[in-house]
Amino acid sequence: MIDNPEEQLQRVVNRLRKVVEDYSAQ
Repeated sequence: MIDNPEEQLQRVVNRLRKVVEDYSAQ
């Protein structure tokens, strides 16, 4: 059960952002 959906979403967004940055850095 997710206690804080917004926090969970933020975590996913941060992960995606890191992936995009790593991809763009190439």
